[in-house]
Amino acid sequence: MFTLIRTRIIVSFISIALLVSTLFIGLGFIFSYEVEDGFFRFILNSEKEQVESQLATNQTVSTHYPFVSYVASIDALPQPIFSLLQEEPNRIEFSGDGDKHYHIKALSSGYLVAEVSEQLIVRKNTGGMLGFALFFVTIILLIVLLVAWLLAKRITKPIKALDQLISNTTSDTMPVGFSAQFKQDEIGVFAKALDNAFMRVRQFIEREQNFTRDASHELRTPIAISVGAVALLKETPLSQEQQVLLSRIENAQRDMQQSVSGLLAMAREHDYELSDIKLLPLIEQAILLHHKLIENKPIEIEVNVDSTATVNTNHDAFKMVLSNLISNAFHHTNKGTIFIEYAKNHLTIRDSGSGIDKQLLNKVFDAGVKSDSSTGLGFGLAIVKRLCKRLAIDITVSSDKQGTVFTLKLASD
Repeated sequence: MFTLIRTRIIVSFISIALLVSTLFIGLGFIFSYEVEDGFFRFILNSEKEQVESQLATNQTVSTHYPFVSYVASIDALPQPIFSLLQEEPNRIEFSGDGDKHYHIKALSSGYLVAEVSEQLIVRKNTGGMLGFALFFVTIILLIVLLVAWLLAKRITKPIKALDQLISNTTSDTMPVGFSAQFKQDEIGVFAKALDNAFMRVRQFIEREQNFTRDASHELRTPIAISVGAVALLKETPLSQEQQVLLSRIENAQRDMQQSVSGLLAMAREHDYELSDIKLLPLIEQAILLHHKLIENKPIEIEVNVDSTATVNTNHDAFKMVLSNLISNAFHHTNKGTIFIEYAKNHLTIRDSGSGIDKQLLNKVFDAGVKSDSSTGLGFGLAIVKRLCKRLAIDITVSSDKQGTVFTLKLASD
């Protein structure tokens, strides 16, 4: 970018210098030709006085300059002059045969004709004059090039400094107060605005980091206590109605744990650290974690995943993705088979539930979207989608009345 700005400045200066130089060279040649023609007019005017006096006294006409001659009538003029003079009676300058060139002056009787081909100094020295002019134009262009380069370097220096400062900026090293080093010009005003923006972003990041830290503690602690209390409560004698209510509390806790874990994972600013992870143990852990959702349901689970299959991903984030997808499959399937397969870098989770409503299918990954039969908060699949994006996993879904299929395209080992 800075090279382009510097180049544009230099090109602009050179273009202006060339334009001005060309105009001055052109004006110089016009001025030279005009001076030369003025000199010939002066000679003919001075000769006119003498010749008119000689004609008035019937003397033999003579001129001071050998290239100036007297012609008594228009018919005696050289043919090129005679032909053009018929068309342009007021013309005084003519080109003749070969390199001849004429200036004429009308008298009371006849014409003065100056054949000035030998006196055309400008025409004879045009090449030398152009060479001389081009030499000086070259010198001027070199000077302009140097000045433009120095000026462009000076102009782009603060821009380059600002670019380097911003390029080296991270959330942990966000600069504040850097605008003081810039002059109070347009770049300084921009730096000041950027400085203020960085200050606001830094404060925002600090607030978000504090919120994430505090929320992680304040939310996980009561959830953990509640889980422990439910576990103890399950060991006490309960009526059937109380067991149903306790089961609902336990499911709500599980949904809350997943949502809180997912949201806190998404709040992490840095990219996840990736490693090669065995896929089958993660799937088995997710099945065991949510197996109570399919207790007393006529459901079979088929897992077709090789024990050596590995994926390059983040362990905790991908574990949350599997946990959400498998718990969804368990929750929305009342009978039949849940099939989990991994082949050719594609992980497929297929259930035999009633499927997703067509009106919800295109926005199933949007936050807050859920079916009427869902007891969750509607954030699970939205979190899954965002986690997959962070992990560079392509997730797709298809659904019909025979069930729903989620497909994850993973990076292999």
